[in-house]
Amino acid sequence: GKVEGILQLVADGLKLISKEIIIPAKADKPIFWAAPVLFAATAAAFVALIPVAPGWVVADIDLGLLAVFAVIGFFPIITVLAGWSSNSKFPFIGGIRALYQMVSFEIPLILSLLGIVMLTGTLNLSEIVESQVNFPWIIFMPIGAIVFFICILAELERIPFDLPEAESEIVAGWLTEFSGMMYGLVQLGTYIKLYAFAALFVVMFLGGWNGPWVFPIEPIAEVITDGIVIMPGALTVELPGLPLFSQEMINGTIWFVLKTVGVIFFILLPRGVFPRVRIDLLLKIGWYKLIVLAFVNIFIALALVYSGIIGPGGIM
Repeated sequence: GKVEGILQLVADGLKLISKEIIIPAKADKPIFWAAPVLFAATAAAFVALIPVAPGWVVADIDLGLLAVFAVIGFFPIITVLAGWSSNSKFPFIGGIRALYQMVSFEIPLILSLLGIVMLTGTLNLSEIVESQVNFPWIIFMPIGAIVFFICILAELERIPFDLPEAESEIVAGWLTEFSGMMYGLVQLGTYIKLYAFAALFVVMFLGGWNGPWVFPIEPIAEVITDGIVIMPGALTVELPGLPLFSQEMINGTIWFVLKTVGVIFFILLPRGVFPRVRIDLLLKIGWYKLIVLAFVNIFIALALVYSGIIGPGGIM
């Protein structure tokens, strides 16, 4: 705790690695063992779809946003299986709460992004970032950004939507029976998921890697040697057996990281501000309020497209 608590993360990791893994006697052992691994693997699959910089994405597929929705859909299933397989009351209650919460918030989460799909005409995440060269979509889609941000908090089970893990009510919710590195894997998956959702917000609403040049565009001189090529106008380094590193990629990575860290800060901020909401209010927020706002956002996108302001042949 000496350096602003940074070393606490290392201490927690070492503690979880060294602790004994305890399996409940009447648990469904194969599913109980598989749930933490599947949770971390699904979060990693989510990260693989996020473009960080030009040309820097693990899976750059044309239907990238659909793939994101498909991956997100696995989290409620894994959570319910984890709670049910432990054969314990509190984890099962937490799993059911997580199912209610994620199902009610996934629909407005998906709808909040459809406006951007209408404006860009593509589901490819890299192309969505490239469409924000002049301005980020949050300028035209602020309602969609607000809805998406609230849904992120619910999907991540962060305060004020931490009902599935409500310590003061149901011990630790669906995580109660996990111990040792099984619990560690779930925590790892949770923080990977936190990064992935923050990065998706940056990609969809904040322009992704787009930003002013941090370094000068023109290099000092042109140098051509074996394996290293530096051309005027775009600093490019090409090494045998390594991918291409361009000045554009480095600049894009810097902006993407800065934006993502900023979004993560705002995701963590409500923890010290808001109390936990009741489950009936949570469901009303998801099913009544956020869905209505998401449809309003879609109508705004339709108005922008059909009025000729944005989209094919638009003035912007």
